[in-house]
Amino acid sequence: MKASIKRGLRKSFIHIATLPLILIYALLTNNFGKDIALYFLTFLLIVILELDYFRIELKLKIPILKDLVRAKEKRDLGGDFFFLIGAIISLTVFSFPIAIASIAMLTFGRSASHIIGKRFGQIKIKRFGKSFEGLLAELFINLLVGFFLLMPVFPLLNSILITILMAFTATLTEMVTKRLDDNLLIPVFSGFNGQILALALPYLFSII
Repeated sequence: MKASIKRGLRKSFIHIATLPLILIYALLTNNFGKDIALYFLTFLLIVILELDYFRIELKLKIPILKDLVRAKEKRDLGGDFFFLIGAIISLTVFSFPIAIASIAMLTFGRSASHIIGKRFGQIKIKRFGKSFEGLLAELFINLLVGFFLLMPVFPLLNSILITILMAFTATLTEMVTKRLDDNLLIPVFSGFNGQILALALPYLFSII
């Protein structure tokens, strides 16, 4: 297996392994309030920032972490830092179901794009450096995630429309992003669009 695929699998595992953090956040929110839960995530963010400081500024080789850093992160903050920022923004600003859906789309959709794209990608979208197969897999997983998480919360039509908008936003953001970190952009952009639509739909249906 190529080194790039192995690294992609390791990064995907790290993202999926962070999902228990969301469960801890939910438990802390229910038992101690939202502020304590956000303090917990912020504490983790500071720890990651400190590790990146040691890695970048002091040039220390941190075990495990050095194997997960992508080439463009050698002299920059790692993706896990931006992942936590995106999670904190989403959980603070958006409703809990939409925040969880936006984070899950990043976690599972992006992982599917990387794994399927690297392993089976044949049709290349040269302008963006992506494969059509990877993006299609990402869109499919994002739709599944949205339907699974949002259908129990919103009316059927609302959940379908919100899911479609969020899934396409997440997939397109991952496709076109080159210089900024999509670990931050995907949950924030998809969650923002989903939240705005969720707020607007009742008014739109009342007008119709």
